[in-house]
Amino acid sequence: MNIKKTSIGVIAAIAVLLVLFFVFNRHKPGHTSDVGVAVQNVTITTIHKKDVNDFYEAAGTIQAKTISVISSRIMGAVTDVLVKQGDKVAAGQELLLIDDNDLAQRAKAAQASRNEAMKSLETAKSNKTLAETTYNRYKQLYDEKAISGQEMDQMTNQKQRAVLDFQRAQASVEAAKANANQAKINLDFSRITSPINGVVTHKTIDKGSMATPGMPLMTIEDNTGYKVETSVDESMANQVNVSMPVDVVVDSIPKTFKGIISEVVPSVDASSRTFVVKAVITENPNEHSLTNGLYARVLIPQKSRNIFAVPAAAIVHKGQLMGVYIVGKGSRISYRMIRTGKTFSDDVEVLAGLNDGEKIIAAGVNNVSEGQIIGNDNN
Repeated sequence: MNIKKTSIGVIAAIAVLLVLFFVFNRHKPGHTSDVGVAVQNVTITTIHKKDVNDFYEAAGTIQAKTISVISSRIMGAVTDVLVKQGDKVAAGQELLLIDDNDLAQRAKAAQASRNEAMKSLETAKSNKTLAETTYNRYKQLYDEKAISGQEMDQMTNQKQRAVLDFQRAQASVEAAKANANQAKINLDFSRITSPINGVVTHKTIDKGSMATPGMPLMTIEDNTGYKVETSVDESMANQVNVSMPVDVVVDSIPKTFKGIISEVVPSVDASSRTFVVKAVITENPNEHSLTNGLYARVLIPQKSRNIFAVPAAAIVHKGQLMGVYIVGKGSRISYRMIRTGKTFSDDVEVLAGLNDGEKIIAAGVNNVSEGQIIGNDNN
């Protein structure tokens, strides 16, 4: 009796396992349903190898043509901020003002010293002219033996002192002029202007805050052009040249830009075994949504290769798996996993999973599931 009950229990357990196996495996990739449902409105293509222009891909960051970090050359309280983030500015436009009372007084004092020095110079010039005229008269009298040599020597000394006084006055004027110019320059430093045409992208100070020399106040970016800097493997050292055309792919837009290599740094980093390459985007950035800091991929052209490739629209993602729908015998559809490589425009390289001459669903994959049969009106 116990043996019979045990046998029945084993048979029941086996039956349950078979049912579970069928339920969990009937929809696995590659399984074909017993019931074929005709599917319409899909595009079928036959897979063959084809030549593609290969490329080396390097990751980089979009950078504005010029990035100017604005800072102050003097210390003082900010009395006014004239721009905000996002504003367009022109070269020479005032950005913010720093308290200039002390600097204005110094400039005024320096200008007064300059004016006083100019007056002293005029006096010294008059004395020099008088001394030279008197000397010439005494020289004529001396030549006529009308005065003694001692009197002539005294007049010569007076003339030399007048010349020296005039030269010192000239030097004083130059020094006073330099001090006045420096004071004016320092006063001008209180009015901070933009060095370039661009856009204010960062602002780190507000009215009433204290500005100190060298402290960043705001950042202005020249958005009339963009470049990208990337690190390239040392194996590419002999294949990268200045003026070489490249493609710059910005996935977040998404958009592929034309560019050229503008600079190749020949030094190789010992830790990463890479060297720096800079490329300039040659298209007009104002027609697109380029901004500083975006992630970009630089595609450096290489020799062509013969590969299997499928349209990107043909790839079906199932969790972490990637595959395509194969059209097999009897026009029945089955799912097959593939291993992909690089992306070439609208095509994706297939490294494994497909054979030459096989047919796949190239478009309309959202309307397809395993086990269906292709209708007669599909391409």
